[in-house]
Amino acid sequence: YDSAIALDANYAPAYNHRGVVHYAEGRYAEAIADYDRAIERDADYAQAYNNRGLGYMAQGEATRAIANYTQAIRRDETYRDAYYNRGNAYFAQANYTNALTDLNSVIELDELYANAYFVRAAIAEQVGDPASAITDYQVAALLYERQGNTLWQERALDRLELLQN
Repeated sequence: YDSAIALDANYAPAYNHRGVVHYAEGRYAEAIADYDRAIERDADYAQAYNNRGLGYMAQGEATRAIANYTQAIRRDETYRDAYYNRGNAYFAQANYTNALTDLNSVIELDELYANAYFVRAAIAEQVGDPASAITDYQVAALLYERQGNTLWQERALDRLELLQN
């Protein structure tokens, strides 16, 4: 991405993608700096706001992450991952009402998104609603199975077993 930036220093996607590499390597401050650069070059770049939110979450800054996910959603109201990420950030803050609102939005946008059901089930457990948790873990397990994601399918089934015993 450095080569793309050398060719065109105003090309926002190059900064965003370089930020993704920094993020994957655990260099969150560098990733955030690149997402900042992408946003400076394209203030409507929803993906860069979402990615910057991920960087802040990785640094334990849920409030800043939520602000960035919100900016991503303002720029693209159908951005499933931004709703999901914001829902997780709210969950991390034990703000279950807002988390559920966002996870429900994810499911409205993509009813096959297993992770949204899994997190929604975890929230139901936290608030003492085992019936809803069981239903959502069942859906999550089925969707994970269809995706061939045996690790998360097993996690959902383990949670189901605990709730049903």
